[in-house]
Order: sequence, then structure tokens, then C-alpha cells
Amino acid sequence: MMELLMGRAGSGKTTAILRRIASRESSGKRQILIVPELASHEYERMLAQSTGNTGSRFAEVLTFRRIANRVFSEAGGLADTVLTPAGRLLVLYEAARRASDALTVYGGATRKPDILRDLLRVLDEMKCSCVSAEDMLRAAEEAEGHLSDKLRDLGEIAMVYDTMTEEQLPDPRDQLTRVAERLPDSTLFEHTEVYLDRFDSFNKQELEILAYLLRQKIPVTVALTGDPKQPELFPEAHAAMARLRAFAGRCGDSFELTIQEDSGMPRPSDLAVLERYALEAPARQFESDGESVQLHAAGDLFSECEFAAAYIRQLLRETDARRRDIVVTARNFEQYAPILELVFDRYDIPVFLSEKHDILQKPVLALVGAALRTVTGGWRYEDMFAYLKTGFAGLTADECDELENYVLFWRIRGTAWQQPFTGNPDGFGGVMDDKAQQVLVHLNELRERAVQPLITLKDGLNQAETATQYVQALYTFLEQLGAADSIAARAQLHEDAGRLQTAEEYRQLWEILIQAMEQFAWVQGEGQMETDTFVSLFTLVLAEYDVGTIPVALDRVTCGSIDRVCHTGIPHLIVLGVNDGVLPDAGESGGILSDSDRETLLGLSVELETGEDRMVREQAAVYRVFASASRTLLLSWCTVGGDGDMRPSYLIGTVRHLLHGVPETNESGLEQRYRLEAERPRFDLACRGAARDVSPAAQAALAASPVPIIPQEKSVRGPLTQSDTIHALYGNRLRVTASRVDAFYRCEYAYFLRYGLRAKERRRAAFDAPETGTFLHYVLEHTLHDLHEQGGTGAPARDDVHAMAKKWTQVYVETALGGLEQHSARFRHLFRRLVRMLDEILDNLLYEMERSDFEPIDFELDFSRGGDLPPIAIDSPDGRLELNGKVDRVDGYIKDGTLYVRVMDYKSGQKKFELSDLWYGLNVQLLLYLFAIQKHGTERYRAKLAQQIDEIVPAGALYIPTRSALVNAPRGTDEETIEQLRRKQLRRSGLLLDDPEVIEAMEHGITKDGEFLPIGYLKKGSMSAASQNSLASMEQLGKLSKHIRHILRSMGHELMEGKMDARPVRRGPTEDACTWCPYRAVCRFDAKLGDKPHNIAKIKPEDFWQEIDRELEGEDGHGR
Repeated sequence: MMELLMGRAGSGKTTAILRRIASRESSGKRQILIVPELASHEYERMLAQSTGNTGSRFAEVLTFRRIANRVFSEAGGLADTVLTPAGRLLVLYEAARRASDALTVYGGATRKPDILRDLLRVLDEMKCSCVSAEDMLRAAEEAEGHLSDKLRDLGEIAMVYDTMTEEQLPDPRDQLTRVAERLPDSTLFEHTEVYLDRFDSFNKQELEILAYLLRQKIPVTVALTGDPKQPELFPEAHAAMARLRAFAGRCGDSFELTIQEDSGMPRPSDLAVLERYALEAPARQFESDGESVQLHAAGDLFSECEFAAAYIRQLLRETDARRRDIVVTARNFEQYAPILELVFDRYDIPVFLSEKHDILQKPVLALVGAALRTVTGGWRYEDMFAYLKTGFAGLTADECDELENYVLFWRIRGTAWQQPFTGNPDGFGGVMDDKAQQVLVHLNELRERAVQPLITLKDGLNQAETATQYVQALYTFLEQLGAADSIAARAQLHEDAGRLQTAEEYRQLWEILIQAMEQFAWVQGEGQMETDTFVSLFTLVLAEYDVGTIPVALDRVTCGSIDRVCHTGIPHLIVLGVNDGVLPDAGESGGILSDSDRETLLGLSVELETGEDRMVREQAAVYRVFASASRTLLLSWCTVGGDGDMRPSYLIGTVRHLLHGVPETNESGLEQRYRLEAERPRFDLACRGAARDVSPAAQAALAASPVPIIPQEKSVRGPLTQSDTIHALYGNRLRVTASRVDAFYRCEYAYFLRYGLRAKERRRAAFDAPETGTFLHYVLEHTLHDLHEQGGTGAPARDDVHAMAKKWTQVYVETALGGLEQHSARFRHLFRRLVRMLDEILDNLLYEMERSDFEPIDFELDFSRGGDLPPIAIDSPDGRLELNGKVDRVDGYIKDGTLYVRVMDYKSGQKKFELSDLWYGLNVQLLLYLFAIQKHGTERYRAKLAQQIDEIVPAGALYIPTRSALVNAPRGTDEETIEQLRRKQLRRSGLLLDDPEVIEAMEHGITKDGEFLPIGYLKKGSMSAASQNSLASMEQLGKLSKHIRHILRSMGHELMEGKMDARPVRRGPTEDACTWCPYRAVCRFDAKLGDKPHNIAKIKPEDFWQEIDRELEGEDGHGR
């Protein structure tokens, strides 16, 4: 006899079955309860509770999979090896290949393996619906047009596939069919009573097993969720009931329908209303109880997940709920899963995600996929580092970072991976000294370790012709990596750390990989294929596997799709993504057969799932949402998505109508208060709140709070308090350069990151501004040096100078660039343009020298221990500061035993000297060198120049533009005027000794504006007001020297005090040190959080010198 127990969700069907099983202990018949696979663990627990300690003697929970194992263990077949998911796909590939001559539509399936997935889905559907290949071929004869061709192809492929599985390995999708055939040889169901619960419907294979039970007169009780009074609301259940009644009739057995009235779990009134009326047209309305149902309109997916996490924290805090009482679900759960995992970690909520992961993203399989893509796809950067960063490629994370920085810097691609690296780690123009050589050797060692296993794989794939040989090449590669031991060690590491689920996952992944290779070799064997086909097919094969894990702790929030986790009796249910088109899902059937194709097949007596069937399934999902919760239900939706605004599902309108006054919240109304529920989001919210104007009361409360919120955030700015840390960063003796002084006074925090932590931005090798400057410096230095050695710079022939420059350009190209041939055509074009600009710069320099008594006397003058001159030393109570560096060029002019010197610095940018910058510690480099030469250079230049030098007098410090000068001039302007305009744009910028004789020696015959010097005369012969910014008397230069030493002493003191404030220099609206700072993402300077820039203003020359006087007189501090 078959009894159908039908009732609505929560009506007590499961309880009735469990009680009936418990009461049959003395019947002498074994009680078997069959449930879906996902529900087996839960039902085993409930059965044990209802039957007590003796339950296992007479009752058990089975699934159809367990039934298969039990039947095969008795009747034979348990030891039979069945196809894995990988094997099924491979057999299908082979079937499509063998049938290709007879195929019209899918003849290219073997050339495009991705289509195999769609074919396999249709094949699965056919088997579950007991539709044979012959049925498809018959339908193809009756159908017309393109559909006829598709059905014929499907039938041909299915026929070959079935033949192959009969000859080789059985298809697991045929398992229940084989169970039904072997049940007569099994004693599993002898003297039993059978119950089935939690099923929505049954496919034909499952019905065949039930038919056998009925023919054997075994009592069968089936529980279905439905309502005979409202069959239109439960079409799937009533369709199943009709099938069961028909099967019972055909088997000659009786059929009895028992209605389970609502006597099950008690529900709050709102939940009872939704279960009863949500699927009906909402004609009635009830007053909400205000507690059990809540609606929430979130902003985006992330904020929706955050609100769910906060809601859970509130439930745990305010009620007796445990984490295991809470389920979070969504129809499109795959979109929510990664966000939920991240958010729940931030909110400190243990979670179990009941979902199918993208297995190819797991490190073990990602290793294989990335390695195959690398060696077959041109060694692309993305593939190579996807492989290296799996952690199983033999390099540590730090080594990967080192290698990646170099690869990005030099744009290593393709076959360059297989050749030794030769580019200087410091880039174009860098000196390949011993340190650079050591770094390069180390990088090549990393390259060799990274590349060698891949070369083995590449060679193996190139030599392979058959599937077995391809698999052998892949296994040899994994052996060379020591992958098995590495994966086992990683699994043990996770297990030791308490991450049991992750550890189990790693072990499963290795087994999956080995199983996939075995199946590939077994199914394809000696079949020949191209390398690309093997790679795409093997990747597709791996994607067919699932990783299954069980919760590693009971008290966790469960998250999963509605089909996997929604069942009656969930205390607290949270449903996300209740949006239009999502719940219920409005999509069409995808894949090979469209909805119209399926309707046509139904008319041809071939039953596959139709669009109407899918709508029925969606309605069941909706009912499950409204019927599963027993205490509280939260429904939420997004208002903003990736494609713009999103609307709530019509179900939200239904709930609003049914439950008048139902509590509803939204993102803007809550003002993010829900983020106060956990420490980390609370901290983030506090930081954002501090960026707005807050009331004095709130500020006072924050200051009095025992929890240091904002101070914790700001502590990353220092100051450093441990002297050991300071000395470890900067050394016991401070050694700086002139450019570092400038960097310190531009922003102390950027200085700390760059020169303390030595953090560097990731750059790519490019011949941009720094490298262009290096090239120009190199050629100018060597050219002018040669010119000086050959007799001075009085009036040399232009062609001779250009020939010298050409020689040094070629030397640079060979030594620094490795020749031009290896570079792109665009690079060569830009470089030739740069060489032409170099000739213009040389002409300008030579023209200046012809009109000057100053001549170059030093190039790249080195201030350091063991250098040309000693480092600049500053002693203070905090210790000694030493300044090292080089100056591009030193010019000299001797008169009456006095050497007047000026220091010159080549600048390819728009560098402009401002006297007021010196007050703030900026742009002091040239003056530092100038005063150091004055102090320590006498002996050097007596010997170098072989002349009597009594003293050295600082004559000036100038920046020389090394760039092309673009001028605006009317059409027809003569060449001489254009040249004068060009020279005007290339005027030097800097500070000069205010001595007419010295100025005349620097540039002869200035009557109005200097062509090269940044000064000009009025008609009366006095200097113009603009010139005062560039002039200083000998006395003023002496004071300036003391001021700069004060600056260095102050810098040393602040560094030893651990100061590292984020106070970037800001000069008006156009100049801000933060604009191009590479550390902005680290610093996160925010004036609203109390950060203050160092606003500097231009100071008139007379005011500047007055400030210097006050400083030296001690009337005022430094002023910063």
C-alpha cells in the first residue's frame, strides 16, 4: 500500500513520520526513512532523538545513493568503477568525436570543448527523465527545421555515449536505473516499511524504485508539502501525487491520501500569515505583530551583507538565539557567498558556507591551470604570476614579490623568461655596480627556480601526441615541483592552526587532481589530440568536480542557496536578494534547448523540463522562503546594482499588503548605525565620523572614552619612541644627501616611508624624466670634461663638440641601454629626438661659455668619505649628521689669488629658484655644496688648477635648464630674434653674489636683461626689483650658510626624536606635495581628521633677510 501524507509546511508531517517509526519498534519490520542527500545528517539526528537508544536496531535513514551502495553490495556491482564527473565529460568528448561525421549542428564540439558542458546537461536531463537516445532520434524525425537537426545530433551523441559506457565504465547517472534492475537480487527491503520525506517531486528513475517496492507489497509512506484544498498553489506536489497514484495503480497496489492538518510547529502570527497567504492573491490584510517579520532596503550587496551580519549580532545579544539557529540564504547565492565570507569575518561571526565553489580558483588546481596557460599561451605576466602565487611553485611570497617587481619593471614577457635577465635592477642609466650585480644574480636564481619546472612541462607537452602522454607530462611536472608533499604540508599547517575545513579541502583537491588525470588517461588513452585541445579539455574536466566539506563546529551560522539550506523549522531565517527578477527567478532555460524547443518535445511525448516546470519550481522556492522560519524572518533587497538601480521583488509588495505596519528599514534611515554592532566596522565608522563636523558633546565623549579609537588610527604616524627602532631605521650616524634634506622638509612622513622603511613605488622601466635627465647629465658631463681637457671652452668648433657628444651618446647607448636594436621603433624615434635636443642644449652652453670668464673646473664633484671632498658634517647633542652627494658641475674664475666658484645643476624640468624656499628648508642643495667647496676646496683646486689660490669665494648657485625651448612668435620673425627668445626661456635660475665684477665675469656685457643670468638692470644702472630674489651680498651668504647648518641640525634632531608627521608642503592652490606623492595610499592625509599641511608663502627678499637676522640673533626660533 502507498500512503501519501500531504500537508502544508510546519503541519507536522515529519513529526508524524518519526512518531510512527518509533511506534513500530515491536512490529518486527525494519523501518527505512529515505530523504534527499543534503538532509541525511539532520534526519539521522532527529531519528535518534525520536527513537532513543534502541532506534538503530530497527530504523535507519537512507538516501538513494546509499540504497545504491547497499543493493550493489548484495547483488553485485559495488566494486564496479563508475565514471567520475571528469570521466563523463571525457567519454562525451570521445562520443562526439566518433559521431562527428553524422552530426550537423554539433560537429565542432571536439574543437570547442566548452560546448560539452551544455551537451552533458542535456544528457543528464535525458537520463533523469528516462529519455533514451532512440526517443531523441524518433523526435528528430517528427520535428522540423533546425530543431530536427539538433535533436538528431543529440540522439547520435547519446547513442554513442551509451554504447561506450556499457563497454567501459558505467555512468553514475544510470546508477538508479541499474538499482531498479538489481533490486530483486537484494534483501534490503525485505520485511521493511518505507517512508520518504523532504522530497518535492520524483524523477522517473526514483519512481521505478518505488514501483518495485509497491509490486512487492511493501508499505510506502510519502510525505509531500501541499494542500489538496489549494492545488494551484502547490502544482509540483500535486503533479507528484498524480504520478504516484498512477504508479500505484499500475503496480496493482492501493493508494491512500492522508491530510495532515496544522498541528505542527507553532509560529508567530506574521509567519503564519505569510505561510498561509503569501502565494495567494493578497486580498486579505492582517495587522503585523511587529516582531517576527522585518523588511530592509539596502544600498548594494556589500551593505546588504553588512546589515545581515549586524542583525545576527543583535539577535545573539538580545535573544536566546544560538548561531546554529540562524540561516542566511539567497536565490542567487553565488553572488553573495564571497561577500558574506568577508563581511562575517569582519563582524566576528563563525559561518559555514553550504555552496559549490569555483574549484579552479583553489590554489592546488589553480597551479595546474595557470601552468598550462603559461606554457601554451606565450608566458603572459598574468598567467605566470597566477602560477607562482599559488604557493606551490617553489618560491616564497617575498621571492614572488621580488621577481614580480623586476618583471614589471622590465616588462618581461614570452621567451624572455627563458633567457637570463640582463637589465639593471635600478633601470635605465643605473650603474651596474657590485650590489646591482648581486641583485641580478639573485633574481636570475629565482627565475631559474620558477621557470625550470615549466620548461619541463612545456617540453613534455610538445613531445606528447596522445592523451596518456599529455597526462604523463603533467604528472612529471607536479613531481618535479614536489606538489604532493607541499600540499600535504599545507593541509597539516591548516589543521594545526585549527582550520580543519580548509585542511580537508586541500587533501580533497589533491585527490581530485590525481583522479582527473587517471580518468583522462583511462578514457582517452592513446587517442591523439592537439596541445590546445588537451589544455582546454583538462581544464573543463577539473571544473566538473566539487569539494564537499562538513561544518567543523556545530555552533555556526549556515549560509547557502534556498534549495540547499531552506527547510521547515529554521528559528531565524535571513533572505537576501529579494529583488525583481531574482526571487522568483525570471530567467529562461539556457543551453542547447530553449523553452520553445522543450514545449515542442513535450508535444512529441519527450518529457524534459519546460519553462512551466521551472516556474513551478520557482514557486516552490518562494513558498519555502515563507514557510521555513519558525521565529523570525528578515527579507532584504538591494537598491543599487552593477547595472544601475534595482527594484524589490513583487513579494515585498505582497508582504507589505498582508502585514499592515510590518517593520521596515532602509540604508539611509539607519545612517549606518547598524555598523556599531561589531568592533572593526565600529572603528571604521568612527574614523569616517571624525571626518565630519561633530558636536562638542560628541567630541568630549570621544576624548573621555576608554577605547582609543582615533588615536589608534593616527598611531601609524608616530612619533617613533624607541631609540633602537630609530637607529635601526636611520643608523647610529645620520647620513643624508642634499636631495634627502629637501624631501624631509617637503613631508616628514614621506621621508620616513622612503628613507626609513625604504618603501619604493613599483615602477616600470621607461625612458622618462629621471632617465632622460641621467642621459643628458652623462653626455654633458663627459663632453664638457673632454672639451676642458683639450684646452678649455673658450671658442671651440661646434662640429667638434657635437662629435664628442655623439661619441658619449653611443657609449651610453651601449652600456646603459644595451643598444637601440632591442628597443621598439617608437623608443628609437623618441631617443633620436632627445639627441637633437642635446645638440641644442650644448649650443646654448657653449654660447654662454664664450661670453663668460667662468670655466668648468669639476664634474660630478663627490662629497663623501673617500670622495673628492669630505662629507658636510653637522655636530649636535643628538649626534653627528653627515651629508653626502654630488654636484653636476663646478665653474671657477680666478682673480688676484681668489677663486670665485659657482655650482651648476642640470635640470630637465621647470625648476625655478625661490629665495623664500630656503627659509623652509627647501632647495638648499646647491648652496650646501657651494659652502662646502668654500670651506674644504682650497687645497683641491690649488693642485687641480696649478695656481695660487688664497681663498675661495662663493659666487653663485644656478640651475641650468636642459630642455627644448618652445617660443611663440609672429609669422615672419627673423631667426636671430627667435634665438634670443629661446635663450630667454633657457635663462638660469639661482642665487648670485651681488658683486658687479663677478657678474660681469659670469656674463659679459649685460646692459638690460641677462641672456643667461637671472638678473636685469634698470636704465639708471641699478638692479631691477626682480633681480633681488637672485642676489645676495657676501655678508648675506655667510648668514645663509649658518641658516642652512641650522636647518640640517634641526633635521637631525627631529629624526632622532622619531618625528614623522604628515605635514606636506603646500604653496597656494597649485603646488601640493601630495599631488604626485607615491605614498598617498599609505599616508591617507586628511585635513578633516586633524592632518595639517605645511602652508608656505612667498617671502619678499627684504623680509627674508630680516627673518634670517632675527634667527641668528636668537630673537626668534626657526619659525617652522
